[in-house]
Amino acid sequence: MQLSFELENKGSVARDHLALERTFLAWMRTSLSLVAIGIAITQLFRLPELIVDRTQATGLSVLLRGAVHVLDDVHITRIEIFVLASITGALLFGTLAVLIAVAAGAL
Repeated sequence: MQLSFELENKGSVARDHLALERTFLAWMRTSLSLVAIGIAITQLFRLPELIVDRTQATGLSVLLRGAVHVLDDVHITRIEIFVLASITGALLFGTLAVLIAVAAGAL
């Protein structure tokens, strides 16, 4: 299975792809920052359980929103882009499911 591929740069394919990647990385950076802030507040101040759950849920919801935003903006013109977006989406949602299970105490 080949994980990298070349796109023929017709029109604005490269520019659109790089813009979508920057947007996705910005959402990831924002969500990870919110999760880190939630953990820092929890460790420094030992807040009640209800507030801790809210900060973790905020970070996870931003991560989910970023993934949905990126997948909505992808204009699927080639089958390779669709496959790559599907794999990325599956990895993101799988990671999100594991994080939610860990936060809920199921794992």
